[in-house]
Amino acid sequence: MNQNNVIAALVGALAGAAATYAVMQNKDKIIEKFNELEGAVKSKLEEKGITKTSFQDAYNNLSSNVHASMDKLTNLIKSKEQVDKDYILAELAELKEKVSKLQN
Repeated sequence: MNQNNVIAALVGALAGAAATYAVMQNKDKIIEKFNELEGAVKSKLEEKGITKTSFQDAYNNLSSNVHASMDKLTNLIKSKEQVDKDYILAELAELKEKVSKLQN
């Protein structure tokens, strides 16, 4: 090992030790901030009426819509039929509309 590698390893070890020390000194503050953020997110979700179940349902619905649309487009392309550009754009617009409805 040459001298530059040894110095780089020592600097890295010192930086890691300093970061660990800083985190340990401020762990209570960090945990408190995470708890505040978690509370803020939970209250915002409650305000909007979003529960874990409704979110999972919306995600599953979106996922199945995306997969169905992608499968349909993939099958059209693989079938080597003449694919109409307007049809593909309409399918993509329909998918975009479904996604935007779930975002609201």
